[in-house]
Amino acid sequence: MILGFFVFSVASVHAQTSSFGKGRNWEEEPATEKVGTKKKKVRSDEDDRSDISPFSPGSNNISLDIGQVFLLGSVNGRYNDNLGFRLDYNYGVSDLFCFNSNFGYSEHGNGALSIGYLNAGLRMNLNWYDKIIPYTNFGLGFYRVGQGFPPPDNGVSSLSFGIYLGVGVDLQITKKIFFGASLQYDNVFASTKQLTTGPVSVGAVFMPFMLHLGMTF
Repeated sequence: MILGFFVFSVASVHAQTSSFGKGRNWEEEPATEKVGTKKKKVRSDEDDRSDISPFSPGSNNISLDIGQVFLLGSVNGRYNDNLGFRLDYNYGVSDLFCFNSNFGYSEHGNGALSIGYLNAGLRMNLNWYDKIIPYTNFGLGFYRVGQGFPPPDNGVSSLSFGIYLGVGVDLQITKKIFFGASLQYDNVFASTKQLTTGPVSVGAVFMPFMLHLGMTF
């Protein structure tokens, strides 16, 4: 009888020990090391960033854009639409917002019109559909617009202030790579320059449609 009670007690302890921790992924626990009689958590930089994905909080996202730049306003019809390039950077502040900045450049009319810009603002992730992220962005920037004129003036350039507003969508391809498309409206506030033929207004309104491929780190 005593032997039977002993066997029953050992079996009960073994069953409780085997069932402890079911449903938890122990691989997610940080590594520990003994320091005297205490245990200290050890986390590597890779562990800290293991949950980083495109546009998540704390993520750095950089992408290269290429696409068509459509001219609007006063420059429309005077110069041709052309390809443009842009470099985008987004830092994830929260699930909803990112700090957004971009640097872009395009030339039109065989170089008669050049547009370079550096913008900064906010990106707002509208929703998360599995790995698809529609968004909108907006902000302010500095624009350098150069225009060519017949001699003796040849050309004039202006550094102006402007605003931008855009929409787009991104697709997460892998844990670190994303692909997307965007449409952005840029309005450069015109400035007046004095030429030998008289004053001229230098500015531009344009709309880049870009495809981009990016990386998260």
